[in-house]
Amino acid sequence: MILLILSITRCTNLLTGFSEERTNVMKAEGMFVAVGNNGMVYYSKDGVNWSGNINAAGNNILNTVIYANGKFLTVNADGDIYVSTDGIKWSASPVFNAGGKIYIAYGGGKFVAVGDTGTSCVSTDGINWKEYSDTTLTNISGITYGNN
Repeated sequence: MILLILSITRCTNLLTGFSEERTNVMKAEGMFVAVGNNGMVYYSKDGVNWSGNINAAGNNILNTVIYANGKFLTVNADGDIYVSTDGIKWSASPVFNAGGKIYIAYGGGKFVAVGDTGTSCVSTDGINWKEYSDTTLTNISGITYGNN
C-alpha cells in the first residue's frame, strides 16, 4: 500500500482500484507513474485519480520505474526496457536476457540496468544499450547511484 501523508493525523491510500499488484511508484515532471504485474502502467497528475492499463509495457512484471534525462523508464523480466517521455505512451526496446528481476537507475550521465543473474546494460540515452555479463555477480536486488 502506498500512502500519502497529508498531515500528522490523516493518511490517504493513493493506489486503490488497481486490478494488478503495484511494484513501484514515483513522481516526476508533475506526473505520478505506477508500475506492476502484467505490464501494468498507471499515471496520475494528482496522485489520487489514476488512468492506465494492463499490458501498457508488455505482459510481464515491471519491477521499477525511474525518471531521468527527460524520460521515464521501466523494465520487465524479459529484458525489455520501456521508454516514455510523458509517462502515458511507452515504446519497447528489447535489450538483454537477464532473467528474473531487473532494476534500473540513472547517474553520471548513464542509465544502468542490472539483472539478478549478473547481466547488466549501460546506455547514455535510455534507448541504445550495451550489454555486460559478470557471472560472479548474482542475486542482485537493486541498484542506485551515489555521487561520491
